[in-house]
Amino acid sequence: MVNPQAMVTLDANLILKKMLTVRGIHNYHPRNLIEALDFVVANRMRFPFHELVDGRYQLDRVGDAMADAAAQRVLRAAIVP
Repeated sequence: MVNPQAMVTLDANLILKKMLTVRGIHNYHPRNLIEALDFVVANRMRFPFHELVDGRYQLDRVGDAMADAAAQRVLRAAIVP
């Protein structure tokens, strides 16, 4: 949801009835990346993480990866060294 114009449809009535608070959190602490990578490594045989990546780019094409992600031609771009 960190993409511009990432739209979400919510039933506002349920938010009111259940007295929910909706809060967006954007910035992550660097330790969160380490924790996420540790989780992926520990569970790479359990979950099909590779299916989340639909664009693979060599390091010299990082600009293409960013452009394709911004244009939503790919959902998740991976930079492959």
